[in-house]
Amino acid sequence: MLLLGSIFVLLAGAFMLFAPDAFYELTESWKNGSASGPSDGYRLYTRVGGGIFALGGVIGLVVFFLAP
Repeated sequence: MLLLGSIFVLLAGAFMLFAPDAFYELTESWKNGSASGPSDGYRLYTRVGGGIFALGGVIGLVVFFLAP
């Protein structure tokens, strides 16, 4: 279960890190009535959060493969 969770967190983090605009379309665009798209701050914080998620996924994979 740790393996699947780590892979999921890693993929979600990579998606947030490399495609914050697509992440916005999936999660937040329905709340916004205008077609302006995400702000620069949203993009920055989504990338930072994605990096943290990806790091957590990598750490989970390392623990899975290296723990006895």
